[in-house]
Amino acid sequence: MLWGRVRRTPRVLFWLAAPLIAACAVVDDSAAGARPVARADTGGNGRVPVEDQHGTPVARRVLDRPPMQQLPIIWDDDRLALTAEHLDHHLGLPVTDDLDASTRMEPKVIVLHWTAGPTAKSAYWTFYRPRRERRDPHQQLNLSVHFIVDRDGTIYQLMPTDRVAAHVVGLNHVAIGVENVGDGQRWPLTPAQVSANIALVRYLADKHDISHLIGHYEFKRFHGHPFWLGPDGHNIGRADPGEDFMAKVRGAVADLGLAGAPPKPSRRAARGVVQAAASPAALVRTR
Repeated sequence: MLWGRVRRTPRVLFWLAAPLIAACAVVDDSAAGARPVARADTGGNGRVPVEDQHGTPVARRVLDRPPMQQLPIIWDDDRLALTAEHLDHHLGLPVTDDLDASTRMEPKVIVLHWTAGPTAKSAYWTFYRPRRERRDPHQQLNLSVHFIVDRDGTIYQLMPTDRVAAHVVGLNHVAIGVENVGDGQRWPLTPAQVSANIALVRYLADKHDISHLIGHYEFKRFHGHPFWLGPDGHNIGRADPGEDFMAKVRGAVADLGLAGAPPKPSRRAARGVVQAAASPAALVRTR
């Protein structure tokens, strides 16, 4: 646990100190603990050389990292165990005694969200703690996400991009989550957020082998896709981050060739999916 337990009383002081914390804290961005790309590593232009000092080709070119602040959420033994339990119980994925390795992923999908709230601070505290109290013992894992994009375009990184978060049913094991502060009515998403999401998507698509970019409202269309490991029927409906926002981001990164969600199934196929959900246990509400 990076900061220990933070009581409600000093939260304001903590958030005011966030820039200082961000300057000191670094979210480890790979299972191997590789250093983040720095100017000293790249000759000042933010790019890894095509060849190393021995003439060996470098496998992946890393684009300039968009400006971001590091604000890690709690990642302790409790969250580690709850995440492993989520992968085992809800997704049927194998979990070994090495829980750290079991809760890592190779991201394939970027999912854009909105927070439905007015501030990055409120969103951050929503994700901060590992556990949420639910009657169902298999629903104790708190929601989490890799990034929050504030209304002025500031990007906050909460988790390493290869760590499994809990933000999208059926795809958590392959999906990087990006929350945008706002909603579709009271706090419409801003042009600065569009620009920040474009830069972040470009960075992540180059850093990882990303194949899909979707809005949260599109996740159900992955039913039947090889990535999908969730229930075939559930009662979750989403509108975030809005079709207009997604169109703007997609239009600006079209050259990356990222796929969207699979086509909507026919009405007959959709009825078949609903009828196949025979057990109430399939109605999972983990984001």
